[in-house]
Amino acid sequence: MLPKRKTKFKKIWYLINLLLALTALILLGGLFASKNSLTSPIGRQESRIEILKNELKKNNIEFQDIALNSDNSYKVTLKNGGLVNISNRKDLALQARSLQLMLARLTIDGKSFKAIDLRFDSPVVIFK
Repeated sequence: MLPKRKTKFKKIWYLINLLLALTALILLGGLFASKNSLTSPIGRQESRIEILKNELKKNNIEFQDIALNSDNSYKVTLKNGGLVNISNRKDLALQARSLQLMLARLTIDGKSFKAIDLRFDSPVVIFK
């Protein structure tokens, strides 16, 4: 009867050790994964600029340059020479669509502008 008890004890002992080892691996994997998920704020800004470029292209807005302002907004220089300030805190796709509608309306009305500022609740347009 003693050998059955020893084999049963060994099986339980191995099972407990296996569970502890798996738990340790999961915890260590979680620690390493969290270290790799850190990103640089500079890289994030660059990717947001790429998103903005894609949204402008998607809305057929021709631009020359996009620069990051000191207040973390974007300054877009359009091909027609106009300047557009776009907020980093708002949805870039929504701002690009709004800009496209504004540019279409200004073109229909025959008005030329110097700058458009989309950083506020209501857009600000400065005419030439």
